[in-house]
Amino acid sequence: MGCEPDNGFRMDYGSPDWGQSAAYAEGRRVDELRRLLAWAGYRVVSSALTCREISETDSAPGLHTWREIVGPAYQQCDGCAWHLYMYDWTSLVDQLRAMFALSKAVGWWHKPVWIDEIGLPTKRLSNVQQMQAYVAVANMILGQGVWRDRIELLCPFISAGDPNGQWDASLLIKDIEAYRLL
Repeated sequence: MGCEPDNGFRMDYGSPDWGQSAAYAEGRRVDELRRLLAWAGYRVVSSALTCREISETDSAPGLHTWREIVGPAYQQCDGCAWHLYMYDWTSLVDQLRAMFALSKAVGWWHKPVWIDEIGLPTKRLSNVQQMQAYVAVANMILGQGVWRDRIELLCPFISAGDPNGQWDASLLIKDIEAYRLL
């Protein structure tokens, strides 16, 4: 349905505007498109909100406001998209942050969750190491009943386009050896 409609707004307490008018417009747009696509027989998955920092200290209250506003429209979809981006995959803290994000995803949405972007934007890790992290997250999902039952899709970040400064090119996994892990 879309990709990160909240991306242009700051979601911290100090922000003068969390983009609520854009959130209401997003809810209306998703509801209209869902009705048209469902009428044509398509399964419809909501937009994914931006994966904000996974932190123990920042609650991003604006993101909660967006969830409250778009939630009714998103909950009418067949599934709700989610993005999971991680800082690194070198310690237990990284694994715990991924677990917090997965729990948040299945807690926020009462429909099946589609993680249509998982990314590890670090130039320090090879493509094989990035894929090992994604496989580890997949195994975490498969090993946890509530996640296994609620998360229907897990897909690495992919793009057919040129980043042009819009996204980190290190997110793309190009090494064939990484895909041999699957």
